[in-house]
Amino acid sequence: MKGVIPFAIIVFFLVLAVVSIFGEGGYSHLTALRESLGRQDQRNTDRQEYVDSLRREVYELEKDDRVLEKAAREHLGMARANEQIFFFEEQPSGAQNK
Repeated sequence: MKGVIPFAIIVFFLVLAVVSIFGEGGYSHLTALRESLGRQDQRNTDRQEYVDSLRREVYELEKDDRVLEKAAREHLGMARANEQIFFFEEQPSGAQNK
């Protein structure tokens, strides 16, 4: 009987170790969560860089009238009252004039 109890305790802890490593919520799950966290951190970094660039753009639009005018012309097709704007369609690189 004396030898059975320590053997049972050792077997119990071995089973517990195997389940904690390979079972649901074990080491493999922890590794998958760490990889997912790394990918999410990268996406967050990319998004933060995009937000920072938008903030710089808004700041420049608010502080510099020339930047605002350029954006209005390029993105909205706006012009001053005495100006005319002409739009030219680009021909494909292989097309020739007839």
